[in-house]
Amino acid sequence: MSTEKKVPQRQCIGCGEMKNKRELIRVLKDAIDAGRKVVPLEQVEAEHVSKVVERCHGNISRAAELLGITRQTLYAKMKKL
Repeated sequence: MSTEKKVPQRQCIGCGEMKNKRELIRVLKDAIDAGRKVVPLEQVEAEHVSKVVERCHGNISRAAELLGITRQTLYAKMKKL
């Protein structure tokens, strides 16, 4: 005969439903992510640099300041575009 006491397990009302909702959300997020194209970092950077320069109406000094880089670095990045 065992001397261990059995601890009654509490039933969580709606836990099964919550697991199913979480699983559904995970599956939907995975499906959405599977449909998205992964863009190379260089492309993201190039697009961002272009948008910032455009936003600054071509003011390279201001664009570099907003990007947190020097004008020389910005010119180098723009040369790659």
